[in-house]
Amino acid sequence: MASMFKDQEINALAAMLRPPEETGSELRPAQSQVVARIGPGALLEKEDEVEEGKDPQAIWKDEEIPMEHELPFLHDASDTRGRATFEMLFKNQLSTNNLFGQSKASSTKAHALLYKINFPKHQRSEIRLQVTATTLCAESTRLKLALYLPQPVESDRGKATWDDSLQVLSVSIPIARDPIYGGLLD
Repeated sequence: MASMFKDQEINALAAMLRPPEETGSELRPAQSQVVARIGPGALLEKEDEVEEGKDPQAIWKDEEIPMEHELPFLHDASDTRGRATFEMLFKNQLSTNNLFGQSKASSTKAHALLYKINFPKHQRSEIRLQVTATTLCAESTRLKLALYLPQPVESDRGKATWDDSLQVLSVSIPIARDPIYGGLLD
């Protein structure tokens, strides 16, 4: 079987791959700094330097973790209320493009989150609802549902309706989109 490369070609390739110090070429100091900066090693991401006294295995920074008093919706061990059952749906804006296969409706293109929360044997006046950009808390004297939302939402634009016949609270909250990407994705 014939060799794919000749010895000359392999030696030439090896010479090209050697760092500038080994080639013997006369680069000016400024040039050698540029070559070192843009070489193959520059493509690798440098790991963040670990601050002194910090855990190198930590996933989050301390300032990214909210204080416990900022999270009143968390489950308290002394809270004996049951957990309300719920269903979460992604709401999509459908158009003729969806009907004719030019665009797909998916959770990544959803424009709102819809929560249907069951409160059996309740009246609307018994239920308290609190929605923030990242959490939802619906509670009564007998049931409680506290969740982190899967995506940030525009809590001030949300709408809630009560269906007395089904005893279901429906909460629709628009998903907050990063303005860098032009709002809702197509």
